[in-house]
Amino acid sequence: DLPSSLLNSAIRQASAPPAGAPVGSKGGRIQVDSRDFMVHQTKGAASSAVVMLIDQSGSMSRYGRFYNAKKLALALDALIRTDYPEDKLYFVCFSTFARQVAVGAIPELAPKPISMMGGAVNMRVDCSKGLSPRDKASIPEHFTNLQKGLELARVLLANMETKNKSILLITGGAPTAFYEGAHLYLT
Repeated sequence: DLPSSLLNSAIRQASAPPAGAPVGSKGGRIQVDSRDFMVHQTKGAASSAVVMLIDQSGSMSRYGRFYNAKKLALALDALIRTDYPEDKLYFVCFSTFARQVAVGAIPELAPKPISMMGGAVNMRVDCSKGLSPRDKASIPEHFTNLQKGLELARVLLANMETKNKSILLITGGAPTAFYEGAHLYLT
């Protein structure tokens, strides 16, 4: 905190001028000493908005990936709630589809079970008329659709007033689902 540090130096020098010197003068210069330094606290000075994208696809079921992602999400939530209450934190889970989840739902989440085994999958789903719940239920959910996760994260951040916006991505694999026009491709 430069202004406070300089003020401390001026006050200290004014109270103890060198012998024979007028009060407040040291050759017209302020002599800064380490005891004059003041630190400017930036905590809470700027708010931020963070969206944590959590991959919920089948690849997250291996090696404790999803368990560790949940631990990270809950730890980040605790940190922001206690030390940075002015900040906003949102959670988006994505697999074949993406959805926003509340922090309270995170402990109960699990990766989507892999429903198709074997070689390469090559599915194309026409979404031009939207997807009914029945149609959606017939689509395997264990794919990694990073595109939809990022899209939802951008929508959430677009509504925030802060200039400090971040997306934190936790994933365990390469994207295997994407939209091109009105079609959803699962590969």
